[in-house]
Amino acid sequence: MMKILLAFSLVALTLGLSPQFNPDMLQFPVQSSSATPGSPVGTSYASADNGQPVTYSLVHGDSEYFSIDASSGEITFSNIDPSGKVMMVFSVKAVDSNGMESYQPVAVWFEDLLVNTC
Repeated sequence: MMKILLAFSLVALTLGLSPQFNPDMLQFPVQSSSATPGSPVGTSYASADNGQPVTYSLVHGDSEYFSIDASSGEITFSNIDPSGKVMMVFSVKAVDSNGMESYQPVAVWFEDLLVNTC
């Protein structure tokens, strides 16, 4: 049992921590008229424990409607018809040079398409 715990501790020290996002979650209210391919949505930022750059990608949910610059974290619209969606949710994945990864939830919604039901 002691050997396993020691081995795990050495691996954790060698690899470090997974990338840390700041903030933990992103929320972007946008206008539907701005949802054209290539138009910016916002930027995700993560830092690696070892100070090395991270690589970004989009995963889960509605990620097919967006693109991300793998090195800068800038999120843009890709191919979307805003009349079909009011809110989209997906995750940004950050991977550091050691292969450690983290995920950041992202919500994008069209302010002008939300209906006040109160």
